[in-house]
Amino acid sequence: MPDINDINKEEDEFNIKELYLLIWFKKFFILKVIGISTLLSIVLALLIQNTYTSKALLAPANLDESLSSKLGEFSSLSSLSGIGLPGEIADPTIEAVERIKSYDFFENYFLPRIELQNLFAVKKWHHEDNSLQYDNNIYNKELNKWVRKVRFPQKVIPSPQESYEVFIDILKVSQDRKTSFVSISIDHKSPYIAKKWLDIIVNNINESMREEDKAIASNAIIFLNESSLTTNNNQLKEAIATLLEDQMQDLMLASAHKDYIFKTIDSPLAPEEKSSPNRILIILFGIFFGTIFSFVIIAFNHFKVIFKKNLSSIDFSKK
Repeated sequence: MPDINDINKEEDEFNIKELYLLIWFKKFFILKVIGISTLLSIVLALLIQNTYTSKALLAPANLDESLSSKLGEFSSLSSLSGIGLPGEIADPTIEAVERIKSYDFFENYFLPRIELQNLFAVKKWHHEDNSLQYDNNIYNKELNKWVRKVRFPQKVIPSPQESYEVFIDILKVSQDRKTSFVSISIDHKSPYIAKKWLDIIVNNINESMREEDKAIASNAIIFLNESSLTTNNNQLKEAIATLLEDQMQDLMLASAHKDYIFKTIDSPLAPEEKSSPNRILIILFGIFFGTIFSFVIIAFNHFKVIFKKNLSSIDFSKK
């Protein structure tokens, strides 16, 4: 009686041989499918326009120089005096990172400083003359008119909310927890627009928080002056005078200090090299997909033939 292991071994050898012969007889079909898939991947790789990424590295400015931090230093003194100062913040850099990604920052400080068609309708950047080609189905440059077809709730001219969704997809912000350094990047088909937009973000995050902290300090000064007029307690007046002096110094510091929250370590550049697409990877994926797809078709047809043969060998007339 033959050993079951020998039978299984013979069946495995037969299946491997049968598979090899099947692939060999279908080699021209396989090469054809791979060739078509490779050609399509090459066309796709050439059609996808280059994207450029401008990057910046920011370091926190001295936190002691931040008005928000200065206000925090006097929280204990103000509590003892019975005076509550507004706007106490632990770490302004954490807030700044979240502000950069916020809708309010986009709508108030970024959107008014850009051309909206450059966010939605750029089809290609021409490096020869640094010009932009727009998608005529979205924006007509000659007429300076939006022509895209939309459905509710979208509008022909993109709304700030729709614009924000596009913006947040091309923006990347991350903070190193050990060093507190912040990395920011913007993607665009034009390297010069990517740099310009990143400059807008870096400059205005400092400006927006400086103006807000100046307003906080001004309100604190007004509040302290009013409190000084309504009290006859000499100790409380001395505490108020100390707080007033410091707030005046902080207000002058905020007005004069350019790098209020962040100082730039690595400034935004217009990159010479594209960041995407990786055309070689696209072509390799096309070759891989073509190979797998051809094998799947061959296997499907092979088992289909076997199934039909087995089905035809069954005598359905017998009960």
